[in-house]
Amino acid sequence: MNNSIITEKEILEFEAFLRSQERERATIEKYLREVRFFAGWMDGRPVTKEAVIRWKESLQKQEYVPATINAKLSALNGFFYFMGWSWCRVKFLRIQRQMFRTRSRELTRQEYELLLSTARREGKTNY
Repeated sequence: MNNSIITEKEILEFEAFLRSQERERATIEKYLREVRFFAGWMDGRPVTKEAVIRWKESLQKQEYVPATINAKLSALNGFFYFMGWSWCRVKFLRIQRQMFRTRSRELTRQEYELLLSTARREGKTNY
């Protein structure tokens, strides 16, 4: 646990691991970007679970949305898994799913009628 400083060499080894797992190129790039971002935030200090929790809290204070924070944590937890640093892994933020759409996502009567008339005009009515 004492030698848990993230180095570029370890990040490159993580990249090779992700490639061997046949991850998509965009996923690999995102994971590497997030690990490097966290490593920069750590500024050469050893990684601890408490530090990861503080980082997660700092992201919340910066008003990142929970899904974005969880994506960052997913990359970081994947790196910790690869490194065998299980003590550093943290839980994701809970995201409450909305049961119903907000009013702003509903069609107005005028929008509905325009959609319906367009469907009729193009012969795309199956009702």
